[in-house]
Amino acid sequence: MNIQVNNYKVSLEYLERLFNLRVFDIELSFELSRIHYKLRNYIKSLNWIERILEIDPFNTKALKLKEILNDRLSSS
Repeated sequence: MNIQVNNYKVSLEYLERLFNLRVFDIELSFELSRIHYKLRNYIKSLNWIERILEIDPFNTKALKLKEILNDRLSSS
């Protein structure tokens, strides 16, 4: 297994545990989305982005990643 992918998976596990301990946090949700994107879990990444946009519909980072994800998903 690629070391970088392994690091992403470890980070993902940690962030998911942290998310479960806290109330909704936009930055944490964005990091979860970003890691899923790096792991090519585009649907899961998009789900996190949608959660962010429900609370903050003008979040520029989320909107930018959503556009990228939509492009990836439409080309698959």
